[in-house]
Amino acid sequence: MNAVTGANGFVGNVLVRELLAQGKPVRGLVRSNRPYAALEGLEFERVQADLGDYESLVRAFAGVETVFHAAGMVTIMPGLWKELYEANVVGTRNVIAACLACGVRRLVYTSSVSALPEAAPGQPMRESRDHPLEHLVGNYAKSKAMATREAFQATEKGLEVVAVMPTAVTGPFDFGPTATGDMLQKVARRKLPALVNGAYNFVDVRDVALGHILAAEKGKSGEVYILGGERMTVRELVDLTARLAGQRSPGLTLPKWLVQGLSYGALLYYWTFPKVSPTLTPYAIYSLFANSHFDLSKARNELGYCPRSVKECVQDSLDWMREVGRI
Repeated sequence: MNAVTGANGFVGNVLVRELLAQGKPVRGLVRSNRPYAALEGLEFERVQADLGDYESLVRAFAGVETVFHAAGMVTIMPGLWKELYEANVVGTRNVIAACLACGVRRLVYTSSVSALPEAAPGQPMRESRDHPLEHLVGNYAKSKAMATREAFQATEKGLEVVAVMPTAVTGPFDFGPTATGDMLQKVARRKLPALVNGAYNFVDVRDVALGHILAAEKGKSGEVYILGGERMTVRELVDLTARLAGQRSPGLTLPKWLVQGLSYGALLYYWTFPKVSPTLTPYAIYSLFANSHFDLSKARNELGYCPRSVKECVQDSLDWMREVGRI
């Protein structure tokens, strides 16, 4: 039996889909028994559990061989340390304790490339188990680094642990949507008036899900694997999306200094209207201009990981958006 925490999340719901497609039994953990659009029509064992509730995790992991811990808090907003620590660090600690109590053989932990210290400009970022917090930017990155440490410490108690680090995840089944998915949707609807031309590594969520399964099957305990895709500038991604959507690409590219200033003003808007998904924040701008060169060779060589092109990812994202009425 395979258990997936955060089954209704972006990576979680696609991971459930891929496990089912491979004929593997799935027990999906969700925080409440209300219906989730991301899980509609999927036939799997649904269990109500919470990362903060150890006993609920023990009940959920009974008879499970592999746990995919994909749940957690992701944010590009500043602050929120208490919430991030509780969800990502304490939550992971509870997952580990429940795995050990239930005799789970292997834990695949969804970490993040944000937990990697930034390499020198132009140098590729590679896997590392050393995540010094003083070299990380933002509370989200620090919480994921701390959670990754917690996960690997469990190997000393007999639990097999493999960590995967996705880059910027996008693709179909993005019910949130994520910041990248929101941008693609706005481009397709001609609602993106301007952009800032940073760059990042974008990966299809389906490849990330496959990477999790490969890590469970072939990954070495105590090892980390970067699950990336293709590095593109924002302009390249927007132009590609506009062309595939049959729309005109926004012509205005704002300078970095201006967008940085606007991002601080945008924080006030997001704090005033907390239900609005933040996209323009200082951390988001930092990420777009930080080193986004990632070496994928370890995952390719040891797991057989082979991500698809961003073009295929964007086309399938647009097709899915049309299917669900978002564009």
